[in-house]
Amino acid sequence: MTLKENLLSSNSVVNFKIPELPCEFLEINEINDSKEEIEEINQVYPLANSEVTVENILNFQQLSSGNDVKEVYSLEIIYKPGDTIGIIVKNKQNDIDRLFKHIGIIEKGTKKIKVSAKCELKSVQQFPYLNKISTLNYIFMHMIDIYSIPKKLLIRVLVEYTKNIHEKEYLLKLCSKEGCDLYEKTFLEQNVTFLSLILQLESCRPPVERLLEHLPKLLPRPYSIASSPLNSCNKIEIIFSLVEFSNDQKEGLCTGMLKNKINNYNKEEKKKNVKLYFRKSNGFNLPDTEVPLILIATGTGIAPFLGFLEHRRLENKKGKIFLFYGCRNESHFICQDKINKFLDIGILSKLFVAYSRDDSTDAKYVQDNLKKNGEEVNNLIMNEQAKVYVCGDAKNMVKDVQNCFIDIFEEHQGMNHKQALTYLKELQKNKNYLQDVWL
Repeated sequence: MTLKENLLSSNSVVNFKIPELPCEFLEINEINDSKEEIEEINQVYPLANSEVTVENILNFQQLSSGNDVKEVYSLEIIYKPGDTIGIIVKNKQNDIDRLFKHIGIIEKGTKKIKVSAKCELKSVQQFPYLNKISTLNYIFMHMIDIYSIPKKLLIRVLVEYTKNIHEKEYLLKLCSKEGCDLYEKTFLEQNVTFLSLILQLESCRPPVERLLEHLPKLLPRPYSIASSPLNSCNKIEIIFSLVEFSNDQKEGLCTGMLKNKINNYNKEEKKKNVKLYFRKSNGFNLPDTEVPLILIATGTGIAPFLGFLEHRRLENKKGKIFLFYGCRNESHFICQDKINKFLDIGILSKLFVAYSRDDSTDAKYVQDNLKKNGEEVNNLIMNEQAKVYVCGDAKNMVKDVQNCFIDIFEEHQGMNHKQALTYLKELQKNKNYLQDVWL
């Protein structure tokens, strides 16, 4: 059922339990003094380990394409050695204009304003524009995530500024305790964003202050580095797949931006056009020793492991490395030639590939190959102190792989389920089982 159909079929929710209406705490004042200048706003980014820099795109390569698969690209950018980066994104001007027009402030977007707090705030970092002379257009362009999933408190606020009875009842149901299933279907299954929602609510006109109070910050997008600093000549390589939606957003904010920069690459003539910073390590690093590695990835999750393998090659370290990789079919095997080369020269000891949409193969998922080779995997962990690295999406793959290791420990170490789970947690605690995941 579409959002519009949900609105039309909305039933009375008089007896539903809804959140208490939150207090208002921000106010906006227009700055009419022409001498007052717009101020620079410095943001604190998550896990920042460097200043923000603006870098060139040096090269790119499309690694896969097709109607039934995400477009995958390899991108090279100048860098200083590091392990992960955050790419700074901004919202699309067209979408900001649509939002401002909908809530009736299109003419105020470029006027100078100052946002201030009516009371003391617990987290000032959430509102970096406070007491700064700026514009609503700039704040919504660089600091507010209009494509986020709206929290129930925000939906509760929207109720107060919605006139149409069907729209109001629909919002009440969405934010109610009894409407959890509807909330999950709307936002998690149908990928409805705040922008999609409010543009469908024809009678909803919230003050912009209320949106600033409840919409989250626009955060940088993290990417693993797919190259080794020993052979990169101050360049990093990242791999990304174009995220596409069936909703109003169409493309992922960052991947759509990167694709657009690639499409205009020749026109821009090496213009510095990617803002990024280096992130503090989360521990997902290649060990300095020749310790054996068990690498597990799906799709673009292979990116950091390309850097691992290249680093081992340049250091001439020959510790065992097993790679378990999963994708749709052989044509979607990212960097297959590179991986096979590492296998040929002995850097990669064994390669196990699962194709989820190839009927000719038995192994459909990485855990299928893990189970088939459970005895050898268990031996590497138990007797050779191998480290396990898992990179992929947190929704399904990571949990399935964890359960697979529990099964392996039960079968090959004679543990019961509780013992196997405890052993896995010990590996994680001691940083011998590491995960780099995304939602």
